[in-house]
Amino acid sequence: MIYPSNFENKIGFDVVRHEIAKRCISPMGVAWCEKMQFSSRHNQVKAWLTQVNEFVGIIESKREFPLNYFFDLRTPLRSIAAPGTWITAEHLYDLQRSLATIAGIIAFFRPDDEGRMSYPALAQLTAGMQAFPQISAEAQRVLDKFGNISMTLTHPHDFLEIDTLLEKNKVIPEAAKTGCSTATRPPRCATDAWYCLYRPCTSARCTASCTTRVPVARPCLSSPKR
Repeated sequence: MIYPSNFENKIGFDVVRHEIAKRCISPMGVAWCEKMQFSSRHNQVKAWLTQVNEFVGIIESKREFPLNYFFDLRTPLRSIAAPGTWITAEHLYDLQRSLATIAGIIAFFRPDDEGRMSYPALAQLTAGMQAFPQISAEAQRVLDKFGNISMTLTHPHDFLEIDTLLEKNKVIPEAAKTGCSTATRPPRCATDAWYCLYRPCTSARCTASCTTRVPVARPCLSSPKR
């Protein structure tokens, strides 16, 4: 316990935390900064200073560090854990780019051919990080380079495995999966325009329920012939 309670204010640590938060490039970074606390533990402070010095070295070396995409997808990933919901093309595109950034960070700190690590303290922070290459590969197959659904897919059900992969790889938070399983989800609707693929078709003739994301309805391949 730190005494007095306003100790951080007295030494200006709250100002440091605020300045760091202003320079974060994602809401997740801001949330992490808000959890930062003053520490008097020598080993902990030494480890933090080593990490800072290593990153300063990265900046001074002019090496390009992967900082392209950091999207906060916690809410979208929790929402697709509910029965009858699927990830949207927009969020899938954000996820694809975020995973590419994570893969780049892991590769950046990978040891060289002789097993040497340029930034060992920072490399330890990547231990256990996963880039989920299978999900990235599926997203790349489903989406074009602009994040739109690819119109070259040969079968309407070619990319209906994305949400299953997310669950299998534990990308969806475990707490959000209560009562949800692939087996209990309603049938998914696939159309020739690909716009029904992210929500279940609740109408027998695939009308209003399939036009929530596009202005025009198309024939539903899973509905009775008209």
